Amino acid sequence: MTNARIVVEPATMRRTAGGRVTGSIWVDLESKQFPIQGWNDFVVVVLCWWAGAVARLLRRETDQELVNCMDAPYRVRIVTHERGWILTLLDGRTSEAGIEVGRALAALPVLGQSIVDGADLVLAECHRRNWWSTNARALADLQTKLRGTLFND
Repeated sequence: MTNARIVVEPATMRRTAGGRVTGSIWVDLESKQFPIQGWNDFVVVVLCWWAGAVARLLRRETDQELVNCMDAPYRVRIVTHERGWILTLLDGRTSEAGIEVGRALAALPVLGQSIVDGADLVLAECHRRNWWSTNARALADLQTKLRGTLFND
């Protein structure tokens, strides 16, 4: 079983002229980083997608989710499994369906906690830089729901 995590780097965060926040965010599968370590994307929006997907899976509203990168055709398919979640890394640059470039059985608590922790870091940076937005508020709401689902509050 892999300790899959979502990694963010708040020091890399920048705000576009349109008000969207970019920064480094990637999936760390211990032996593989996807799309690459330090991948730059719309960090608040992508974290929203991860938080929503994982919360729905934990609440058993669905047994499969697809989380996209916003800035390129990379995506992660998450499928429930009796011992955790199967994460399939897909590269859609050469095929619309995506070519599988990696797969791992992930531990539920580690992945979920990494999203909650990443959201803490990103939201703190948004507050510090006075970049609060509708997307940041959505992330805060989704983080609260995910935290509650993880810890059965």
